[in-house]
Amino acid sequence: MNITGGTRGRVHVLADLSKALAFAPSRDRVAELCARHLVAIADGCVVELGRTIAVEHRRAEAADSLRGVGLVYLHAHAASHEVHAQLLLEAALGRITAWRDEVVPFADEDLALLRACGDQVELAFGRLAHRDAEAREHARALEHAHHLHELVAARDEFLSIASHELRTPISAMSLQLEMIERLIDRGAPIADVRARAGGAKAMLGRLAGLVDRLLDVTRLSAGKLVLERDQMELREVVRDVCDRFAGLAHEAGSVFELDLDAAPGRWDRVRVDQIVTNLIANAIEYGAGTPVAITLTSDGREARLAVADRGPGLSAAEAARVFDKFVRVSPETGTGLGLGLYVARELARAHGGDLVVESSPGDGARFLVTLPLA
Repeated sequence: MNITGGTRGRVHVLADLSKALAFAPSRDRVAELCARHLVAIADGCVVELGRTIAVEHRRAEAADSLRGVGLVYLHAHAASHEVHAQLLLEAALGRITAWRDEVVPFADEDLALLRACGDQVELAFGRLAHRDAEAREHARALEHAHHLHELVAARDEFLSIASHELRTPISAMSLQLEMIERLIDRGAPIADVRARAGGAKAMLGRLAGLVDRLLDVTRLSAGKLVLERDQMELREVVRDVCDRFAGLAHEAGSVFELDLDAAPGRWDRVRVDQIVTNLIANAIEYGAGTPVAITLTSDGREARLAVADRGPGLSAAEAARVFDKFVRVSPETGTGLGLGLYVARELARAHGGDLVVESSPGDGARFLVTLPLA
C-alpha cells in the first residue's frame, strides 16, 4: 500500500504495527514487522537491532535481491545518487533506514512516523526482555525446586541408610551385653566373658567410626576441617593400612599387589590414613575378589597414589556421581553410608590435591589421588 500522503494513513500504519508487535514472539519478528510496515511510506527499509537485521522493499524481487547483500552495500545504496530521499533513525537499540527510489521527498510526518515506529520497537523489545527475564526466573525456580527435591530425596535415603547402619552395631552390641550378663549369672569362666566383651568393644568401635564419618562430612561441608600437617612418609601409611585390611582382603578373595616408591611430604597423617583406608576398603568391597593393585610414585612436586581393582567397573553415569554424598554404586551389595569416597576426595582437596576415577564397565576401577608434597 502507498500512503505517501495523508496523516490518517500514517496513523493506520502505526496502529497496525503496534497491534502486530504486541504478539511478536521474537526480536527477529519485531524487526521484520517494522520493516514491512515502513515500506508503506518508503520503497525500501532496513531495520538493524543489534545482530537482528530485517530488509524489506515494496517490490518483492528487489527485496529478495537486497537480502542477499551485506549491510555495507545496503547503506551505500540508501545513500546513493539513485535514491532520491533517505530517512534515518538511530537510537540505543539500533538503526532504521528508509528510502525512496523516486523523487518524492519525505514529509515531516514521515519522520514522525519513523520515530513513533522506533518507540513501538523499543516497547516490543522491552516486553520481550521482560518475558525472557520471567522465563529465566521460572527456569531458575524449577531448577531450585528440582535441587530441593534431590536434597530431600538424598536426606531421606541417608536417614534410611544411616538408621540401618547405626542399628546394626547397636543391635550386635546389645546382644553381646545380654550374653555377658548370662555368662556372669552362670558363673562362666572369665575368658568367656572377655571374649564377649571383645565383640561388644568391636561393635562399639564400628559405631564410633560411623559417627566420626558423619562428623567429618559436617566439617567438610562447613569448611571447618583443620589439618595438622607434619613431615611423614606416605609409603608407610599405605603399608599400615594394607596390614590392617589383610584379613578382610583374604576373606574377600583379594590380594594386594604393591608397587610403592618413597613419597615423603607434609600432610595430616590421620586424614591421609583416612583417604587410603577408604580407597582400599572400596576396592575390596567392589573388586569382586580380584587383586587390588596399589602403586605410589613421587616426582618431587606431588605424590600420586593409585588404587585399582578388576571388578565390574563403573558406567559413565556411575563414575560421574561416585564422589557424591550418600551414593552407593551398588545399593544391593554395598554397605556403609555412601560417604567414603566423598570424604576421601574432600580430604585430598583440603591438602591441595584431588581424587579422580578412571573406569568403564567390565574393566574395574582405578582411583588416583594426587597430593602436593608441601
